[in-house]
Amino acid sequence: MSLEPSQRLEGTIRIVQQVFRICKTPYWLSFGGLWGLIKNRGIVPDDDLDLCCFYGADWKRIEKCMASYGYTLNRGLKSDTEPENLLYCHFNSTNGNVSICLSFWYLNDGIRYYCHDQNHEISSGVAVPPSGYFFKGIPADIINSEADLRLVEWPGIEGCYKISVPHRPGVILDYTYPDWAYIKQRYVVGKKHEVKEEKCVSIWKHGACSPYQFWVKSMAQFSDKDYIDKQIVESKKDYYKILKKVDLIK
Repeated sequence: MSLEPSQRLEGTIRIVQQVFRICKTPYWLSFGGLWGLIKNRGIVPDDDLDLCCFYGADWKRIEKCMASYGYTLNRGLKSDTEPENLLYCHFNSTNGNVSICLSFWYLNDGIRYYCHDQNHEISSGVAVPPSGYFFKGIPADIINSEADLRLVEWPGIEGCYKISVPHRPGVILDYTYPDWAYIKQRYVVGKKHEVKEEKCVSIWKHGACSPYQFWVKSMAQFSDKDYIDKQIVESKKDYYKILKKVDLIK
């Protein structure tokens, strides 16, 4: 189910804008929402918004502020070494607004990592995932501070409601969805060589990926540089296999 520019999306963007301003927390749009904003006429391929902020942000304050706008935090991934911090959480709206996924990006050795509940182990509440953490990352200098973010209008939505995005969105998408920039027409309708925009789709058929992705049983393993380096070597091999599969490299 896709999410198109609408009153529902406009209301959600307004709430996001107000919540993170009140909480004084830098955030940015990413993943499917970012792709939809810059490439797909503002149409998000799924029915939620993926937002991100820096690890260590005050998630309890965000939760309290979101609750004042009718949002409930229904599940979250907690750090096992710093239990006061979250790595990911999901908010549902009681008012019919768009659901929000919020990732807290963890910095380690020049890479900023995000984490989801890969094995769907946490159905409710905030907890440490029993099987550990599955991380994906991008170089930290792409988003290093609030100075690397900007507010933009959403296509089809009044300009007074804006959303925060990275200054270099294409670079992030190059890592997460390597074929994001290319589309194809599913079939020809009408005259030969006629472009039907509504028949065009992205040629990227994978989920988000990264050359920096691996599993850790505990966040404490980030201090084991040899282990992390070995994981990244294997991760890059898998990443390049994906690129070859979609003909991005030979």
